Amino acid sequence: MNIQAKSSQNNNHKIIQAKTQQNRKYNYPTDEISFRGIHCSEAKALFVFDLDGSFAYGTNKDIKKVLELQKKVNAVLTYATGRTFKEFLKFQEKLLNKEGIILPTPEYLITNNGQFVHENIDGKLVEDLKWQSHLREKTGFDRDKVYNAILKIAHRKEYKHTESEIQKIRKFGDFEERKKEDPEFWDSKISHYEWSPSKHMIEYFVASDVDIEKLQKTISEELLRKGIKTKFILNRYPKNIMDACPEKLIRQSRPLREDCEGNMTAMFLCPADKADGIEYVRKKLNIQSKEVVMAGNESNDISMTELTQKGSFFICVGNAADALRNFIHELKKTAGNKFPHNCLITTKEGTGGIVEGINKIMSQNIQ
Repeated sequence: MNIQAKSSQNNNHKIIQAKTQQNRKYNYPTDEISFRGIHCSEAKALFVFDLDGSFAYGTNKDIKKVLELQKKVNAVLTYATGRTFKEFLKFQEKLLNKEGIILPTPEYLITNNGQFVHENIDGKLVEDLKWQSHLREKTGFDRDKVYNAILKIAHRKEYKHTESEIQKIRKFGDFEERKKEDPEFWDSKISHYEWSPSKHMIEYFVASDVDIEKLQKTISEELLRKGIKTKFILNRYPKNIMDACPEKLIRQSRPLREDCEGNMTAMFLCPADKADGIEYVRKKLNIQSKEVVMAGNESNDISMTELTQKGSFFICVGNAADALRNFIHELKKTAGNKFPHNCLITTKEGTGGIVEGINKIMSQNIQ
């Protein structure tokens, strides 16, 4: 790895001067921090971290260690999250007020799994509208057209529930009300829902017995005929998460799409993923791929691992989901993989795993 540390005497580089939209500052004291034996070029780096289960899953001590490493390599701190912008702000406040965790406001924030990019300008996160224009021109994504295409697919015989399966919800006394809440998808194995409404993303629950790969191929082919390019992001929500969902969402989508253990599979369609947002920020800052370090723990972080094929680094933290681990194992075995060691799986979880991963990358000087 060619990331090298910039001199600690550079007064122009701030470890962190973070503000929320309410102008609350989160500052880490840095005058007691010293960096020894590091001499470096002026090259910048990019640190990109998922939040839930990753960078925001640790202690203030671990976060501070990451910020120290950030200063060493003069890296730009960026978050890539599935949360919306508003959810991020609430999450930041919640961590501080309930757990005492100081989550620094980053220089760049990629939200909705890559659909929006925000830049920190004078302590305030401002949406980068050029990214929105880029997505429209590149993909032709049109939410209404996507919705109508999937509605037709959802009513094909192979995706309709049988009468015996529908009996599963007929036993509820509010069966007719459930149908009214989901009039277009109520008897399909595919159910549209609105959790984080966005013009650049549309969300569905898919029954556990559906062949996801076949469904995605069918959808992609149909949308391409309409001039629309789309990407898929899959999330598997465990029963405890579903139990905490709003009652309307549970009534509308759950009975016919959950598996035998109460878990559910969500399928997001969108014009971009986290990797696309990261590449946009990297090119904007004129940072080389080999100077990018990313970290994550879930299936919606898989796109980031694919950037290792360009020379970037990905840290899979110790508490990562099996889907992400399995993808990395397969990626490492892929023929023609030029950078098989650029995906690291750490022993420590969350923020501690990120510290472990960065230290390993820097100490080994992986090329």
